Amino acid sequence: MRFSTLSVTLFAVLATACLILALFPPAVKENWPVSGRVPEAQEVAIFAVIVSGYATVNGGVDHITAVSKPAREWVANDLLAHIYPALTGIPVIGNTVVPDPEEVLRLSPDAVFVYARDADVLRKTGSARLIEILVDPKHPIQSREKVWREMGKIAGKSTRVAALLNRWAAKRATLKMALPHDAVRRVRVAWVFANRREWFTTNSQDHIAYKLELAGGRNVTSDFKFTGKGDLEQLLLADPGIILFGFYPDDQTIMCQITDRPEFQSLRAVREGRVYRMPLHTFMNEPVEDRLLLTWMAEVFYPDVMPRRLRDEYKETYREVYRYAISDDEIDKAIYLEENRLSVGYDRFAR
Repeated sequence: MRFSTLSVTLFAVLATACLILALFPPAVKENWPVSGRVPEAQEVAIFAVIVSGYATVNGGVDHITAVSKPAREWVANDLLAHIYPALTGIPVIGNTVVPDPEEVLRLSPDAVFVYARDADVLRKTGSARLIEILVDPKHPIQSREKVWREMGKIAGKSTRVAALLNRWAAKRATLKMALPHDAVRRVRVAWVFANRREWFTTNSQDHIAYKLELAGGRNVTSDFKFTGKGDLEQLLLADPGIILFGFYPDDQTIMCQITDRPEFQSLRAVREGRVYRMPLHTFMNEPVEDRLLLTWMAEVFYPDVMPRRLRDEYKETYREVYRYAISDDEIDKAIYLEENRLSVGYDRFAR
């Protein structure tokens, strides 16, 4: 076969371009898109646990007037508080997420984020635009995206939200292609919530349930009849190969205070050392934090298939979204490296 001079030249140019791309991959885009729209609300009150998501959308907390105590507690120990220190100083209204109508009237915010179940308390006052937070367990992604778009409208950052949601969708698609497709290979996973040395069972209604499936796990607690104080017999019958633990952000309980109990030694996942404390994460910041949480889950579930990407993804994500150079010490804390050090395979996440 004979090649023309033009063909040889084109081939050489293409080969050179491929070599350059291999040696110098495209840099992460630093200027994250920010729409130029004026915010719909200059003063916002938040009674739902969505503060981290709103701060991410808004690029700060400049027009958050007040939040409920639980809403602020969920971000107090979060990495986001390092990026936006003002998060921990937002004025607090009340000890629960249920709003006090008189306090809201006194503040007179332009918009109020509130759980749908609590919206009636404020609707009669007619004092502000209400954005009702309702997450549908049957449509977890779509209902969360709807909340994010609402946050984008209120903050005047719809373009930024669209970019974040696109990245989130791309991450889910990439994971789906990388994970094993053989149903027989799917690991059996249980998510257990712990608080003050007590533990609680969860089911398909829980906010973590759909994420286990996205990361390729089989949620063995999805059909549990209730979400309440832990039932060891239920877990024994479910026979999870992996147990993931979650804790309230201000709780001082550590995982071994639960798993070292004699009764827990009857669980296969505990005996085999496949118990893990989930990385630090907050509610309603999925387009950022779930890109990391799902990567972590997939690497824990399928260490033989997944490449070691977690630490790099932390650095890339925080640089892209927040223009923040996250340190190795911050990553260690976020993934509970020390607490998980005896769990099988966790050395893959070391520096």
